[in-house]
Amino acid sequence: MDIRAGAAAKWKPGKIWSLETGAGWSFIRRFGFDDGDEKIDAEGASYVRIQASASF
Repeated sequence: MDIRAGAAAKWKPGKIWSLETGAGWSFIRRFGFDDGDEKIDAEGASYVRIQASASF
């Protein structure tokens, strides 16, 4: 489970290309593993995302 809040912006410089960037904070990070019933709770962390895409 990952609960986060942030903001993003998208820029489309042409008909084909787009660039999206975002940043924020992950408040609750909980990881569960199926093979051993182990669960890990991690501290909050910041995140940054940059994505370039093309549509044809």
